[in-house]
Amino acid sequence: MAGTLSERLFLGRATTGAADDLANARRLARDMVIRFGMGPRLGLMCPALPEGACSEKLMRSIEDDVSRLLRTAIRTATATLRHRTRLVRRIAETLLARRTLTGRELDGVTQLPNTSLSME
Repeated sequence: MAGTLSERLFLGRATTGAADDLANARRLARDMVIRFGMGPRLGLMCPALPEGACSEKLMRSIEDDVSRLLRTAIRTATATLRHRTRLVRRIAETLLARRTLTGRELDGVTQLPNTSLSME
């Protein structure tokens, strides 16, 4: 979803390149509500029933929870992108110049220390 939101924030429009973001976000939010009981209103009260086995009222409640999760995710991602505008622009400029970045190169662009985890 951050791809679509970034396009809107930095380009003033969304392209079809990030169209899959919204479909994936919606699918994940739906799974969160139906499969994992993570809906803001329904919570664990939502049974994992096959599609079509729910009443119209329950389906409406599921869609309300999905919409709430998506709105929250959009607000959070937008706030993060606005807060990190300089960093996002730096990464975008580097990607335009190089086309790809390794994790180590991204660390250098973002000036983050190497955070690799060691099991030793």
